[in-house]
Amino acid sequence: MNNNMDSKQQKWLNRIAWLIVFGCLLSVFNAARADGNWYSQDVWQNPERAFQWYPDPRAKQTKPEEQQQQTAPVANELVQFELLQKQLDEARKIAIMSPTEANLKRYITLQEFAMNQSAAFTDQWQRVIWQNPDLDYSQRGRPTSALAIQNYDAARVKDKAAAIRQLAAQHGVLFIYRSDCPYCHAMSPIVRRFADTHGIKVMPVSLDGGPLPDFPQFLPNNGIAEKLQVTTVPALYVMDTQTKQFKPLGFGVMAESTLADRFLTYTLPVGAVY
Repeated sequence: MNNNMDSKQQKWLNRIAWLIVFGCLLSVFNAARADGNWYSQDVWQNPERAFQWYPDPRAKQTKPEEQQQQTAPVANELVQFELLQKQLDEARKIAIMSPTEANLKRYITLQEFAMNQSAAFTDQWQRVIWQNPDLDYSQRGRPTSALAIQNYDAARVKDKAAAIRQLAAQHGVLFIYRSDCPYCHAMSPIVRRFADTHGIKVMPVSLDGGPLPDFPQFLPNNGIAEKLQVTTVPALYVMDTQTKQFKPLGFGVMAESTLADRFLTYTLPVGAVY
């Protein structure tokens, strides 16, 4: 009887011992899996893993510093920028919802830091532009200094006038008006002066059969106003004398310089420099 009891106890002790050993092995195995080392790799998922129990000593093992470099995060500046944005936004919302002195101080401090960074960015931007004229848009387009603007505008007026005179050989202006319209009377001398300055032909069309002081000779409306769907006067169109096409220049009273800019714009392809 005692022998049977000793035998049963021995069996239970053996089982407990095996469970302890298995638990230790399982904990080691889980730790190895957490480390992501050779022992935790699956031979079916990683064909580069050797089939031996131990790793091939000839195989290149990734050093800890190399592994850290491979999994390095994005640039430090990007992390700092996103962190600043997040902190600034959170501080602003907290200060709005709970405008205590501490919350406002924190938000103002962050805001001032962001403004200082923006000022440094702007200062450095200017320095880079000064040292690299190929990046300076004012060297290619409209300048920014007062003296350069005066020279640029003077040269542009000359170029514009020459371009308009060249286009006047093929393009004219359709001027639709009413003799009882005060805005038409105000626009009439502007159109006349523009036409005389650049040698442009004007075709005045009266909707009510009456003249204007600057256009005593006019054409009656033969349906062209209805064709162009004119509902507002004065109405100005640039007309191509060869293709017989009309493009609207504008409606109502406008300055002569505006009229010149629009005439030149509508008679050139989109994106053309004049």
